[in-house]
Amino acid sequence: FTVDVNKSHVPWITTADNNKQEALDVVNHKMASTIKNFISKEEKSGSYYSINHEIVYNTDQLFTLKLELNKNVYYTINKSTGKSIPLSAYFKNSDYKKVISKEILIQMKAEMKKDTNKVYWCQKNDNPRFKGISKNQSYYINKQGELVICFDQFEVAPGYMGNPTFTIKNDLLDDYFK
Repeated sequence: FTVDVNKSHVPWITTADNNKQEALDVVNHKMASTIKNFISKEEKSGSYYSINHEIVYNTDQLFTLKLELNKNVYYTINKSTGKSIPLSAYFKNSDYKKVISKEILIQMKAEMKKDTNKVYWCQKNDNPRFKGISKNQSYYINKQGELVICFDQFEVAPGYMGNPTFTIKNDLLDDYFK
């Protein structure tokens, strides 16, 4: 796969395989829509904005592109089909959400204990409060082949914490993978 950027700042994923390109174009149009909505919102508010992208993961099987807007948006694509892969596609059933959510809570609490400058909304009295990952949770696979769960700024922590990510070790999920 290759990534080209057109005049309107939209990365466009291409492949020489026409059968896969049709599926990729569905992802490309989704990215274009996301960027168009972002630009429209930012221009209406008069805010400065930038749009960047980065290839996060690229193997024989998977390709992940990160769009950097005011939030990070990840597109993980099956290279054999050209289709976007939702997080749920890797797992037998929905039990994975509980396991991942519990691990994220453990990591949040451990980070706050280790560094008092870190704050996550994971305590019972916090509002809003992290209650667990969603069905459409943002994610990518890192270079070690591990799942990384991603949150937007302000989603699970104050804005100064940026866009928090949590790496989930594969051995924790082995019983849940398809």
